[in-house]
Order: sequence, then structure tokens, then C-alpha cells
Amino acid sequence: MAGWPGGRNWIDSSSLLLRLQLPAILFRNAEFAVAFKQDENDIAPNLTRAERTVRPGAGAHLPLAPLQQLLGATPAVQHAEKLSQFLLQAAIRPENLQLVQQATAQKEPAEALRATLISLLGLPEYQLA
Repeated sequence: MAGWPGGRNWIDSSSLLLRLQLPAILFRNAEFAVAFKQDENDIAPNLTRAERTVRPGAGAHLPLAPLQQLLGATPAVQHAEKLSQFLLQAAIRPENLQLVQQATAQKEPAEALRATLISLLGLPEYQLA
């Protein structure tokens, strides 16, 4: 992908990759650094990659309690479908639901919930939401 003219506001191959990786970064409390791409619209086009890199001071943390409350007494095998109804604007395709469910198999509940979220937020249905 070459992206679109108009600067880094548009998705290109590197920003799409970050967008796909961001849920895994956030839901696993990881530290990360982002180096913005240099383009024709930069205010300071001569900055080095290190100078264009944003490094948060601490890792991100996502509390799972609100999502667990949303799921309530929903059986674990239905978590992916219920969360997809909440997160996606369109119904999840059956083959994608199956992939999400496979990603969470054999995991303890909190890790299964993280894996479900990461999988759902990487789907095309979410990227277009």
C-alpha cells in the first residue's frame, strides 16, 4: 500500500500495522514506542527517527472489570459473539467468529478475554467501524 496524499492522517502500510498491533500492546500492558513517518507535510522535516519517536512514560493498563460486567453470566463459549455485537458495527462473519473462538481456547478466563478482544479488534469488521 502506498497510502494517500495528505500526510500521516491516512492509513498506509506502517500505520495499518501499528493499528493492528495496538490492541495487543494495550491489553497486555506493554510499553511501546511509535516513530511517525516523515512525509511532505511535516512541519520539521529534518528530524531524525529518534526525534520523531513517541515513548509513553509507562505501559498501558486496561481494566477488564467493565467488560466482565458487560458479559455478566454469558457462558464463556459465547463471549466472542457478545463482545462482537458490542464492538462491531456489522455482524461478525461465522468464519471470523470461529477464528476468534479458537484464539481463546484453553486459556484462563482473564487471558481468554484479552485474547478475544485482541482478535476482535484485528478483524476487518473492526477496522472499518
